[in-house]
Amino acid sequence: MTAQFAPTGLLGLDQFEIIEYEAVLPAPLVFLEGWISIERLDTDTCYFYWVWSADGDDLGMVSTDGVLSAYGVSFSVCLVTVCDPIDGIACGTSVTNTTAGRAGFHDQYPCVDWDASGPEAVYRYVADSPEEVTITLSGLTEDLDLYVLAEDCRPGQCIAFGDNAVTFSAEAGVPYYVVVDGFHGAEGAFTLNVHCASDMDEGEIEGEFDPCAPDTEPPTLALVGEPAMTLYLCPGDLVPALPGAIAMDACKGDLTASIVVAGDVVTTAPGVYVQTYNVSDSSGNAAPGIKRVVTVETPVGNNIRLPQHYMTTECGDAFSPPVGNVRSGCGVPFATAASVNTVNTGVPGEYTVSYTYAGAEPVVVLVSVVDTVPPVLTLNGDADTTVDCGGAYVDAGAVAVDSCGGDLTEAVETDNPVDTGTPGVYTVTYTVKDASGNAATPVTRTVTVLDNCSACCIQGCQGGAMKVDDVQRFLGDYLLAGLSILIVLALRAGKRES
Repeated sequence: MTAQFAPTGLLGLDQFEIIEYEAVLPAPLVFLEGWISIERLDTDTCYFYWVWSADGDDLGMVSTDGVLSAYGVSFSVCLVTVCDPIDGIACGTSVTNTTAGRAGFHDQYPCVDWDASGPEAVYRYVADSPEEVTITLSGLTEDLDLYVLAEDCRPGQCIAFGDNAVTFSAEAGVPYYVVVDGFHGAEGAFTLNVHCASDMDEGEIEGEFDPCAPDTEPPTLALVGEPAMTLYLCPGDLVPALPGAIAMDACKGDLTASIVVAGDVVTTAPGVYVQTYNVSDSSGNAAPGIKRVVTVETPVGNNIRLPQHYMTTECGDAFSPPVGNVRSGCGVPFATAASVNTVNTGVPGEYTVSYTYAGAEPVVVLVSVVDTVPPVLTLNGDADTTVDCGGAYVDAGAVAVDSCGGDLTEAVETDNPVDTGTPGVYTVTYTVKDASGNAATPVTRTVTVLDNCSACCIQGCQGGAMKVDDVQRFLGDYLLAGLSILIVLALRAGKRES
């Protein structure tokens, strides 16, 4: 006889998914390969893989209290609960809750080097169709972070993270687990808000529509570079320049200069420093705050010392990367690190310069090539010109040159209101923007349509119009012919009377 195995059900899908089997063992007992489970525990369930013994006599057995004998077990596996979702969430919903008193299943996620040792609140999200989803946290009194895990709750499934906000692309039917976790053991209350692109009503737009009246959307705030970094510093070193953040607002534009940086001041003392970034627009809309964790360590052995870890350079300008000096521990520099420079100053974007030296940790400098210089517009021809009433006006246009984008003449927009049928002074305006949105100073041309149309008929001064002197000549000829006819008729009448 052989052991018979039959499924007895599925465990909770939110925790793990596996079929649980129980063995029916008729006598005489002979085991074939298969899984046998003991009773499900509170958080763990163990499954044991059984085989018959080599001589067929010694068989592994599970006693009534779940204790295994020494024979017959090839290997075992235990499934541990990795999260405990509170509830499901959907687009357009908000949930208020707290992480206080909850379990803490994970202390770290591989998608970011943040301490996530606080307790966790987990929510499950499933999209009906592909969707861009943004999750935000509000009402915070403690430092809580967001993590998004795809398909299951294992930390290795982390696809997105954020301080107070996170955005991810959801596929239809795929479960996503939104984890609210405490930074450095923090726990507290929160309100979790779910925003989806499908939340917005298209509506009908009649006439002019101003999306900023009123302005209710907060700016977007993003770190430049990684959210966690390590510096190797010695006493007396200057703390290198570090990357910051950028802020953009749909209504107010670039708000990077308005970012408020707070938190720890990074020094050469070993430790963990947390810097926070916040920004609001002029309408009072606040972007969810973000943070960067900087770890300072005293170097041991060869290390590369750089004056800055972040640089900006203008598009089109020459760029020279900094020199990476190599030292042993905190000693005097004795060599220069090799570097690989990927910076292309002709194209705005983020680039790196990588430094390496034998026995030293590689170091990367982040370089932002920015385009802040607007194009330059130049008129073709004269800035002032005249044209006869009814004459033809052909605009000479303007040329545009940009230090980053080159020749932008084809992108020049012209506002030409000239009407040669109406005497007056007109202004032709030329404008242009580069790919980064920098607007050139507009240039103008003054066009004067002369008031030399006094001889115009009611048809105006357009081509083919009849002039007044032509009308007078026509009327004169008409009256002369009419007078001649009257004279002839009068003479004929006189002859009859005589």
